[in-house]
Amino acid sequence: MKKVSVITGGGSGMGLATAKYMSKDKIIVLTGRTVNKLENAVNELKELGYEAYAFACDTSIREQVKKLVEFSASL
Repeated sequence: MKKVSVITGGGSGMGLATAKYMSKDKIIVLTGRTVNKLENAVNELKELGYEAYAFACDTSIREQVKKLVEFSASL
């Protein structure tokens, strides 16, 4: 079973840069508030050989974080 890494602010900047340093044997879940940025970042990671998923989430909203955890755990 692969380990899952969740990266907040993963749509660009430091979050996306961090994802590129992750091991390719992990599943990466990028999260942030802007769906378009997340999807572009996931496509970029997939082109580099990563297994990556986008999940829109505002981490200041508890219910959204719970859904993020459920999604990540399901992988």
